[in-house]
Amino acid sequence: MKKRDAISWTVMILGFSLHGKGELGVELSRRMEKEQRAEIDQLTCVAVLHCCTTACMVDQEGKFYFKCIKEPKVAHYTLMVSLLARVRLFGEARAFIEKHHIERPAEVLRALLDGCWIHHRRNIGKRVFKQLCCLKPLKTSHKNWISIVHEFWSRYMSLNWVLCLNLIVLEKISTSLKERIINT
Repeated sequence: MKKRDAISWTVMILGFSLHGKGELGVELSRRMEKEQRAEIDQLTCVAVLHCCTTACMVDQEGKFYFKCIKEPKVAHYTLMVSLLARVRLFGEARAFIEKHHIERPAEVLRALLDGCWIHHRRNIGKRVFKQLCCLKPLKTSHKNWISIVHEFWSRYMSLNWVLCLNLIVLEKISTSLKERIINT
């Protein structure tokens, strides 16, 4: 490629991340900054943050690139929580969620839950799952909600815990359906 622009660099950086080569993506972003002699834009910051998450690069890179995002959205917070959870910084992930006043969206809690699964942190995973069950209103479709529940059950739970959560989820779904019927 004769002329490289921010879009071509960003696509290459994200490609490294999507193929599990986060370190190479971060290295490429540094090379881009040197060769382009320009600041990286918002989309490139997100791509590099994705690389940092893939490569578990928290301290210098991950936090730096998150701070470069001017107006973070839920997807950006989710990437940062995922990064912290992947490197076992569960306390820091919880503090991050509280500091940024993230209103417990399912995506962020799911990222935290994935970190619990990776590192076999069942106690934290149970608490996060309970928080997922208590989200109001139920923002994911019933089909997605049930798939999340079954995935979590298959990874973590004993039979007694599964039966308990089954009742919670069924109650949640029936309450949500009742509210929809009343509001229509």
